[in-house]
Amino acid sequence: MKKIRFTPNAFDQLTLFSNIKTNETGFLSGTEIGKFIIIENLIPVNFSEKTINTVYAEIYSRMGDKLKGVFFINREPFVHEWFLEDIIMKVVSSEPEFFVILADLNPSGSDETGTGRNCLTLTPLETDGYNLILESK
Repeated sequence: MKKIRFTPNAFDQLTLFSNIKTNETGFLSGTEIGKFIIIENLIPVNFSEKTINTVYAEIYSRMGDKLKGVFFINREPFVHEWFLEDIIMKVVSSEPEFFVILADLNPSGSDETGTGRNCLTLTPLETDGYNLILESK
């Protein structure tokens, strides 16, 4: 089970985006330490299913391993192969929900050749919730 934590900066950004009731998309920047995923920054970037190939490639080329996933505020997340094993954060109320996209390489349905087809599914991420990381002074 992953434990998701927000730095004060990321928590303030999350609060701001959810309070202004916009339909935002963007990227989660952070680091992973053991079973903890620490979200350090929410980077608002508009993308859609049509633009995600270009946008994700550009963001990943600049962020590398700091890219931990994407967020959708007041929007339904969509499934895309770029998001495989990333964190998907959905915020439609004050409490964010977290998902991960998994690939089923041998789904029960198969194509006409009988070889099967890849199937991507949005799966709830089991977490112990999210907590703010308090900065020491």
